[in-house]
This record gives sequence, structure tokens and C-alpha cells, in this order.
Amino acid sequence: MATINFTTGVSMENYIQHMCTEAIRYSMQIMVAKLREIIDEEYYSQFIPRYYSRTEQFLKSALATLLSPTSAEIGMDASAMNYGNYWDGETQIEFASRGLHGSTAIETDGRFWESFVSWMNDNAILILKEQLIKQGLKLAWNHRLVASHFQ
Repeated sequence: MATINFTTGVSMENYIQHMCTEAIRYSMQIMVAKLREIIDEEYYSQFIPRYYSRTEQFLKSALATLLSPTSAEIGMDASAMNYGNYWDGETQIEFASRGLHGSTAIETDGRFWESFVSWMNDNAILILKEQLIKQGLKLAWNHRLVASHFQ
């Protein structure tokens, strides 16, 4: 790796901030892809409709948003779902998080959000660390100590 010489503390801070932001962007992509995988496995594959074709609006509503150069949000965009006047995105998210498919009559074992939060608790810090290293930052931290700080 090439050596970088900084003439000011601000230029070094800006450089490191840029690498951190890029690491967060790549981490977000990995995490939202996992959320969609969990939705597919624990929601869509749990029930096959007979009377309608899926639009996959729910699956596609999983998103990652960069909130600032140092923070991001992974979640569901309720406004991205349009099921007509009888069903909105908030209802879809609530029902799906309980394993319900379109009504209280069709319930499965899938609990996509609980599964995703559990996966994030086990993997988010490691993914971010990996992405920071890929950006060129050398890190030395014990992820167990960091993880215990957030529990």
C-alpha cells in the first residue's frame, strides 16, 4: 500500500472519514442483501399464494439509508408498498413480522425482523470491521468487547 503524507490534521481526518463512509456504504449493501434474503426465506417461501401473483413490493421495500457520514439505517420502507385502500405498508410490515400473510388466517413460523436483528447482533460489527480493513484502515480491536458495549 502506498504511503500517504498529510500536511494538516484536517486533511488526515477528511481522508479517514471518507474511508469510513465508504466502509459504511459497503456494509449497508451486505446488510440489506441479508435482510432481503431473510424476507425471501422466512416470509415468501413460507406461503405460496393460489389466487394472486406476488409483486414483491415487500421484498423490494427493504432498504439501507446513509444518515450521515458515520451512520446508516437498515429497515423497511412502508411508503414503497401499495396494496390498495385496504392494506398499507405499515400493516404489511406488522403482519409479516408476525408471520401473517395477508390476514390472520394464514400464519407461518417466519419472523423476518427477529431473525434479521439476531443476525445483525452476530454480524454487523464484524462486517463493518472487514469493510474498514478493505478501505485500507488497520484495525486492532476485540469485537467481543465492542459487542458487549452495545448489549
